[in-house]
Amino acid sequence: PIHLDPVDLSREGALAAVRPDESGLFTTASYPPGRYRVFVGIPNARWRVKSVQLDGVDVHNSFVNVGGRDIRDAVVTFTDVEYRASGSVQGDRFEDVRHARVLAFPADFETWISQGMNPHAAHTTNCNSQGTYSFRNMRAGDSLLVAFSAGDRVDIEDPDFIREAARRAIRFRVGPG
Repeated sequence: PIHLDPVDLSREGALAAVRPDESGLFTTASYPPGRYRVFVGIPNARWRVKSVQLDGVDVHNSFVNVGGRDIRDAVVTFTDVEYRASGSVQGDRFEDVRHARVLAFPADFETWISQGMNPHAAHTTNCNSQGTYSFRNMRAGDSLLVAFSAGDRVDIEDPDFIREAARRAIRFRVGPG
């Protein structure tokens, strides 16, 4: 299913989801003007959404402005490639790496913030007993990575928190190879 969720807090809940027909085409009901996140359900566990293109722009991790015109020629691309990222937490700041928490988020975090901070663009995980971590279902591209002690607040919906985290994050690239 495909549906749009309003970004603006003044609207609540998603409007009806639609399913593509046999040829892959879909039509939604009319939406009131505003900003919406595009959510695409995956057909099975093997597939992931690679991109959602509207007017040549990938809006998968951002939002769509709806208003006054029909949106035509949306293209949803799926992939069976799963990108993963893994590593270990080390350093003086972490007395016990077994309880460290790791956050990955888009390197272009200011754009991510300005586009509504789609929660699917950020990933958090806890380290295992050896201090290692692993992320699955990462999107290809540049990300920032930062670790936190067990008692630290991690709030992926707070723009100020993300800006502060970015100051001490390391940059890494997710992609083929």
